[in-house]
Amino acid sequence: MKHILSLSMIGIGLFLTSCNSSDKEQVSDSKRDSLSVNMDSASVNKAVAIPETPGIIGVYDIPEMLTLAKKDSATGKDISFKIAKVYELLEQEKNATGAEMGGAPGALYYTNTPDNFVFEAVLPIKRLPAKNPTRCNVVVLESGKMVVYNHYGTYMSMFQAYEKLKVYLKENKLEQIGVAREFYITDPMLEKDSTKWLSRIFIPVK
Repeated sequence: MKHILSLSMIGIGLFLTSCNSSDKEQVSDSKRDSLSVNMDSASVNKAVAIPETPGIIGVYDIPEMLTLAKKDSATGKDISFKIAKVYELLEQEKNATGAEMGGAPGALYYTNTPDNFVFEAVLPIKRLPAKNPTRCNVVVLESGKMVVYNHYGTYMSMFQAYEKLKVYLKENKLEQIGVAREFYITDPMLEKDSTKWLSRIFIPVK
């Protein structure tokens, strides 16, 4: 549970990122790329090998990802507290439903203005849980081609990654067609050296 609760630090990074860069585009629900799942289906997560090389590592075919998810919003001053509470809720729901973690926790960001962060926190799970969650949804993140960026460092410096991604998309004539996804691979509570913190960004493109 350390990994989930330590993600309260992300909120500070989100606020500073939004103040320093406009590269995270505001994306409406019309571009939503997470879909609620029929619990009678037989969804199972498929792993994809992604190198841990720093920076932009290219365009990958990313498979569907089965998750427990909760959408919420907060102002800049409350985002750190709110995102920590949402991850705590997802952890509780994971335990209550018998779900098994299938990857690092992450989030989708629909807007990033300081007065209104709209986000969807996700916990990847290996397969459908034994029971229905009561306070969150079982959601599949859609498959597709995505530019992948490995960011090493603090969350406060992630705006630099988005600036580089914006240039990469333009130079390679790629169009972003969905919201950015971030996954927080390294647990800051276990790795004290912030230069080794790996956050992975996915940008859906066509």
